[in-house]
Amino acid sequence: VRQRRYREARVVAEECLLKAPREPRCNHSLGTTLLRLGEEAQGLDVLRDAFAADPYNTRTYNQLQLFEKAIKNDYKVIETTHLRFRIRPQEQLAIERIVAPFLESVYEQYAKRYGYQPPTKVMFELYGDAAAFAVRTVGVPALDVSAVCFGTVITALAPSVGKNNWALVLAHELAHVFSLGLSRERVPRWLTEGLAEWETSQIKAEWRRHDVLALWGGLKRKTLPPFPDLSKAFFNARSNEEAVAAYAYSAHAVEFLIARSGFGAMRTLLVDLGSGITAEAALKRWDTAGMADLQRDYQQHLDARYAALGAQFLPGSTERMGLAEALGKAASPAATADDFARAALAAVEANQVQAAQALWNKGDAAWKAGPKVPAAKDRTAALLAFVWARVAEAQGAPSDSIMRNLRTIIDRGFDGYDVRLKVAMAAMRAGQTDVALLNLQKAVELVPQEVEGWMFLGEALAHAEKPRDALGARMRAFFLDPQNGRQGLDLLQTCERLEALDLVLLLAPWVIQVVPGDPHVHAVYARALAATGRHREAVSEYGHALAFGEPNAAEIRVTLEQLHRRLGDARPAQQ
Repeated sequence: VRQRRYREARVVAEECLLKAPREPRCNHSLGTTLLRLGEEAQGLDVLRDAFAADPYNTRTYNQLQLFEKAIKNDYKVIETTHLRFRIRPQEQLAIERIVAPFLESVYEQYAKRYGYQPPTKVMFELYGDAAAFAVRTVGVPALDVSAVCFGTVITALAPSVGKNNWALVLAHELAHVFSLGLSRERVPRWLTEGLAEWETSQIKAEWRRHDVLALWGGLKRKTLPPFPDLSKAFFNARSNEEAVAAYAYSAHAVEFLIARSGFGAMRTLLVDLGSGITAEAALKRWDTAGMADLQRDYQQHLDARYAALGAQFLPGSTERMGLAEALGKAASPAATADDFARAALAAVEANQVQAAQALWNKGDAAWKAGPKVPAAKDRTAALLAFVWARVAEAQGAPSDSIMRNLRTIIDRGFDGYDVRLKVAMAAMRAGQTDVALLNLQKAVELVPQEVEGWMFLGEALAHAEKPRDALGARMRAFFLDPQNGRQGLDLLQTCERLEALDLVLLLAPWVIQVVPGDPHVHAVYARALAATGRHREAVSEYGHALAFGEPNAAEIRVTLEQLHRRLGDARPAQQ
């Protein structure tokens, strides 16, 4: 299951049941696997046997309750040419008008590129609450992901929940269907995730993963594995940052491989994996260079891609460690000033401020006892100064002193996104908006792919009473992480208030990809389209607004009739 070989998992579970027919765990494993494969009737029968044998298994109970009550009473299934959708009835309109046409288009793109058709229609099970989605996926009502692919069955939160970019998420999961199917579920984790990331970036370039600092930190700390073992980055991830780095690392690996040999070679690689050979053997068939040469070239590709980061001082990424590991290094008799500084940084991030101060004191003493280095080359001094600022901030020290300390880092030549962001935050707490703006603008210039910098810049610009600029910064943050429906709606309302039609045209399609069935979003988008001469698109969006229940229906119908006449459509009122 961990390797996503669900059909093999079924065989193993059936063998388990043959050898131990009274063992409820075998029934549970088989029943759950069958449900993941879409064989629900048989899967539920097996789960009922498991529950009869062990009524205290929480996962078995939860899944039976979900299927026999919530799914039976509250959900329905609709179908399109290649897809099926399990949804709540109230979401059918948005699925039929917005979601399904998009996914059918994506399906056709994938089928053409991979030269492969899944054996059955792909099922999207779209749940209206997080607990139901989690129980369907893992058996317990808590799961910190947005969607999961089980082959030709995909479970996800419904688009109406408005907590993620449903278009990106579901296109990503649909890509797994093709890489898993073509490889007979033998594609390694890094490759199927990397392909899914690559595919979504082909649909929309802005969907490319932007987690550059997390990836850079992993590269500099040398915690990311080489070819062909890239999947270890997922399995060994101990934090959200490391998991994010694993996705970015895999995405870049696939991008590198396709640029090197083309997508046809990638398809051949998947077919070869399906024949049962290892990832290393398949890669060698494709690229005669050894794994060491392949890794070297990939590393050079990454170094060139992120050369600008190499010139920055980024301790928040490059010096980050888990608390246990950092404390272990600091406890060594050979601990250096850098080791104490990293441990202090880990401690303050774990909210252990007193321990952080004590570790920083040891680091400072070790630095003072060491050899003297010119300030412009003393990276240890810069690291200690940065950590001091973090500890002082946690202790509630005056913002002015924190800013002065951080400025010394920049003045010594150790500039970077992390330092600029911390200066700006201290300046905002001190009410020095002009200083905050200066440093935030520099921060987003240094690393424009990070959400946090743009969010704080938007806040600072609002304090400076620059509403249009503040809106632009907040929109940049939303585009980098378009997961929050409420945020998207708020931004769209601000665009309306400022009468910024150009920004409405830019923002509204993104908001629809988070909340597809909101009539007001479609109406606002339609008005902007009509005002800028894009009349045919405006007619379509007004149609969505009416279908989803826009309150100003009479006004929209009048506008629609005018648009139809302008377009020369026959019988505009009836259309």
